[in-house]
Amino acid sequence: MELDEEKEELKITMHHCPSKGRFLKDPRLAPYHNYCGHCAVLYHRALEPLGFTANDLDLSQADNARCVFIVRRKKSK
Repeated sequence: MELDEEKEELKITMHHCPSKGRFLKDPRLAPYHNYCGHCAVLYHRALEPLGFTANDLDLSQADNARCVFIVRRKKSK
């Protein structure tokens, strides 16, 4: 995790996702094409009531069991 106080954001880098990694280890298993999308839903639902967003999710390395997402404080209206 990296905290950037100037940008007011927390960058979380998953270097090796254990669940997606399981799929990669066993060639008999094939994950749903949007398997990693569950993290976007999970973190959004957990953080939104606390006043944060986690909508910036980089899944470009998902085929290697890696991802990055950014947590930010919600902007005041």
